[in-house]
Amino acid sequence: MLLARSHTQKRLKPENTDAGFALRLGPGHEAACGVFKVVFLRDPYTPERLRALGLLDQQIRAVLYAKEKGAITNREYRELVGVKERTATEDLARLVTMGILQKSGITGRGMRYVIRKTQNPH
Repeated sequence: MLLARSHTQKRLKPENTDAGFALRLGPGHEAACGVFKVVFLRDPYTPERLRALGLLDQQIRAVLYAKEKGAITNREYRELVGVKERTATEDLARLVTMGILQKSGITGRGMRYVIRKTQNPH
């Protein structure tokens, strides 16, 4: 199997797994495998892409924290960026409205915010 990439070509060896065959490629590369196509998307939550969405630095820190740790709470956000509870609530609500984070758990102290599994945050 060949993968055309700019002016070079690489020969790829599929890896045999329990689920069939898998190709090891970096983000943003495509490979055709028989009758289906595998597309590896780039990370939509880099600081540059988040800044382009108009997020504040403190909101970017929250997204990166949630991405690294798996979730962020209101308390963790306040401690991370040094804001009051109301500001933290508003910032996290904006990230939910924009489709970057989603609520997980019960309202109150049990509320956690996780990265939303989406292709197109807005």
